[in-house]
Amino acid sequence: MVIAGTAWLLWPGPWGCGSGFDRDKFALVGAAKITNTAYHVRESGDYSASSCRASLGSLDKSRKVRVRLQPKGYDARKSSLYGNVEYELRLDGSIVSPRIERTYLSSVISNPATYGETSAKAVQATLEAQPATTYELVVGFRKGIPWGDYAEFVKGNAADGKLNAADVVFFSPFKAPSRGAGLLRSRVEPIGWDWSPEIRRLMGRAGDPDGNQLEEFRYWVSRLDRDADLMLRHFGLSLADLRQRANQGLVYGYVDVASGKDQIEMLNSPMIAWVRIVNADPSGK
Repeated sequence: MVIAGTAWLLWPGPWGCGSGFDRDKFALVGAAKITNTAYHVRESGDYSASSCRASLGSLDKSRKVRVRLQPKGYDARKSSLYGNVEYELRLDGSIVSPRIERTYLSSVISNPATYGETSAKAVQATLEAQPATTYELVVGFRKGIPWGDYAEFVKGNAADGKLNAADVVFFSPFKAPSRGAGLLRSRVEPIGWDWSPEIRRLMGRAGDPDGNQLEEFRYWVSRLDRDADLMLRHFGLSLADLRQRANQGLVYGYVDVASGKDQIEMLNSPMIAWVRIVNADPSGK
């Protein structure tokens, strides 16, 4: 009995902390981030083994990982959508996800019918009528384009010639089928990446204004191992697919935040298949 009790205390559980890096938490936070692109998903960024061990009880081998949610688009005005949510990693190896409310931006990027009604010309007319307003646009390309072409496109249409006008970049096609099972099959949102201060710190590039989302996305994928597949499958993802997306670096669309006067001309680009306004701030902020 004593031996069995000691063995239980020493056993790290199904979500072990590893010898030097908390890979389970790292995989989970990234997966939550790329599959909930209508929100900024933030976490403390402490992926040390010591921090992981501190989160585990001696008897209860389950874990809870907390992330902060901040909605984007029109729903950024809804205070009820802000807050902390928890993912529970249970003793039996299952994961219990929190309920995350869908938003207007969620519906735009996951349901083709929500943006099919509005042409780029119609959006352009709105921007021309109020060019000083800051707009948040979801821009969908006709096909995946290489990162270099995307970066040139964004910088060429940004007031400061930088990539920081792009809030979220999508690295898989819109309407892409899910690889998940059961309810996860209904997920059709493309995987996306917004700026991640946590990842930049791990890369040694904290506050680096010249970074980009593809570098961050590739870094996250590069630190996943085959054991991460269990975690990824819960989100309707697979490591093989993520590695392919990261390697290709093709961009299928992005969320642009800039003034109307800086966005008007880009809507003439033949690369754009559709565009949708998901937020407008007359104050220009």
